[in-house]
Amino acid sequence: MIRFWIAAGALSAASAVAMGAVSAHALAAFVSPMELELIDMGVEYQLWHALALISVGLASAYFGNRRLLPLAGIAFILGTLGFSGGLYNLALGGPIFLHPLVPIGGGFYILGWLMLAAAAIFSPRTK
Repeated sequence: MIRFWIAAGALSAASAVAMGAVSAHALAAFVSPMELELIDMGVEYQLWHALALISVGLASAYFGNRRLLPLAGIAFILGTLGFSGGLYNLALGGPIFLHPLVPIGGGFYILGWLMLAAAAIFSPRTK
C-alpha cells in the first residue's frame, strides 16, 4: 500500500499542475476572473492534499499499514474529488447538482487530517 499512496499523491499533484497550466494559459479568455480564482483554489488544495497522500504512504512505511492510515488516504482522495473537483465543476459551468460536493469534499479533507493525526498518536512505531 505504500507505493499506492505515494503514486496516488504524485498523480494527483501532476493533474493539479496540469489544471493550473490549463487555467493560466488556455482558460483566461473563456472564464471570468472569479472563475479563475475558483480553479486556482482547487489547484492549491489539490496540491497540498497530494502531498498529504504522499505522507500517508511515508507514514505507512514508518508505522506499518494500520487501519487509520488507509482511511486517511481515502478521505484525502474523496476530498480532492469533492472539493477541488467541485470547484473545477463550478468554475467551468458544470451541472448545478454537483455544487454541494465542495463542502462535502472539504469535510473529507478535514477528516483525512484527523485520521492522519490519530494514526500518528495511536500507532506504535514498528520500525
